[in-house]
Amino acid sequence: VTGFPSLEAAQKAIHYGAYDFLTKPVLKDALLRVVEAALSHKAIRDEKEQLRANLEAIFRSVDDAIVTVDGNDRLLEVNEAASRLCGINRSQVGKPFSTSDQHCAGSCLEVLNGALQKKEKVVNRRVLCHRADRPAQVVKATASPLIDRAGRFSGAVMAASDETRLVTMEKALEERRQFHRLIGQCPSMQSLFSLIENLADL
Repeated sequence: VTGFPSLEAAQKAIHYGAYDFLTKPVLKDALLRVVEAALSHKAIRDEKEQLRANLEAIFRSVDDAIVTVDGNDRLLEVNEAASRLCGINRSQVGKPFSTSDQHCAGSCLEVLNGALQKKEKVVNRRVLCHRADRPAQVVKATASPLIDRAGRFSGAVMAASDETRLVTMEKALEERRQFHRLIGQCPSMQSLFSLIENLADL
């Protein structure tokens, strides 16, 4: 509230965080209206900050890699798991995901592009991830378009998890169910396979 209104004073007040700028004499109705609007504004800002903090906590606590991009493929957010799995870090936020030289040879990009281009969910696609700094990995990726309640499209989110160990175990189990060209998973066949292996060692 000021008795000497000027454009410069108003700009300074707003710059330093003032919600509004009133000149004297202040009428009661005007003051109450501004205070009510300021309190509503503060409540909305507090709620937005709480939601942001909750989302950050979720991002940090999830073991799966989470990557969000806007409609133009620019990275909006990545979590620590994405750094470990994909080699993408927060310094790349704002850059196109497709041009990142850290991530694999484009397998996950296909999943993310499916959600971006078709604006549909791409569910549980297993892809082979090649990175120069580690052996190939099998990654399960799911991507969904980001669409608000009004139906406006703003980008996509992808969650990815390393399933290399699971795939290796599935392969070993499948190999265990057969012996050369003999196939059988019932206990008696498994017992026969073990017997043949033991006899072969003699």
